[in-house]
Amino acid sequence: MRVRGFARSGSPSLPFTRPANSTRAWLMSESTLRPHFVGTLSSPDNELETSVRTSLQKTGYHQLRRLDVVVENGQVRLSGRLPQFYLLQLAQQAVMKTEGVLNIQNGIQVVRG
Repeated sequence: MRVRGFARSGSPSLPFTRPANSTRAWLMSESTLRPHFVGTLSSPDNELETSVRTSLQKTGYHQLRRLDVVVENGQVRLSGRLPQFYLLQLAQQAVMKTEGVLNIQNGIQVVRG
């Protein structure tokens, strides 16, 4: 099963590993390893994730393309790192304008440097 909505190769949020024959995935943050339930995304969630990613791409800022997007029952969770607070706001606005988004959990960190 392919798990969508997680970081792709080369993203700072990796590593992502999924134990074989398991319904749990393991996401490694900077300091902890925690289980995260991985269910089968329904078709509307797949479509909404695609719409959210398209909205982020249409902004024209390549940094927004590297954000992690997870959609569960219309709830969108954003995570990742951006160099400016303005980009965080832009990402949030783009997602809020996407049809079908019920709620946004913004876990984006602004990291200067």
